[in-house]
Amino acid sequence: MNIIADSLSMMMESDSSSGVEVISQSDWDNMTTAQKQAKGVVAIQQFDNGYDRGVLVNGADYPPMPVIMSAQSRNGSSAGYLQYQIPQGGKYQILGIRKPEGSLLEDVTISLNNTTQTTRYITSAGYPLGNFEIYICEVTASTGDTVRVSNSTGVNSSGLQMFVMKNVEAENVAVYNTQGNGVSAGFLIDTTLPYLQVSHMGYYNSNNVFEFYEIDHAVKTSEYCDSDGKYWYGGTYVLTLQGS
Repeated sequence: MNIIADSLSMMMESDSSSGVEVISQSDWDNMTTAQKQAKGVVAIQQFDNGYDRGVLVNGADYPPMPVIMSAQSRNGSSAGYLQYQIPQGGKYQILGIRKPEGSLLEDVTISLNNTTQTTRYITSAGYPLGNFEIYICEVTASTGDTVRVSNSTGVNSSGLQMFVMKNVEAENVAVYNTQGNGVSAGFLIDTTLPYLQVSHMGYYNSNNVFEFYEIDHAVKTSEYCDSDGKYWYGGTYVLTLQGS
């Protein structure tokens, strides 16, 4: 038996005498970070029926760790897109990552149901091999909506990646470090902020190698792309996902 889920279900069926405040998922999503942190233990109701109605959280510990809902990659030698259908309404953070062959491309758009979204655009300073372009936005989506990351031009030996995430502070996403392929060691990730690490990728000619990605917050040495041909025109990057 899942004791937490069982207790949550019973509390949601009880009256206010339980002492635990029940907040709908939409109301919780619309709260500011400060408002969430001012809460103690609260129940977030995600469903209106069934045994499992939601989750029990401690607002004082907000924000929770980011999670990856979808991670995809395509070779960028032709124009195209990656897309994901939202399984449950709520707020999502979308990251579009462009790995150019060399110079910046600036050709990526993020859309929700074919409506182009306003994005933050940041780049790494690792030209040429460690160069990455990052496009970031947050969307409020309904169940069944489609998010899409598109590149409008085709450039040989380039790539496009999409991450659909939750619990990311879109305004605080930053490049921690990047590295190109053909190296023999990683770099030190010396932060305990939640971060996205992506590595073991390669886009030479028509390759679409996309082998490693993770969310973590531990201090450690990064992954790296060695001189294996499958990692040509690839690399490693680390993005911090929340502010301090």
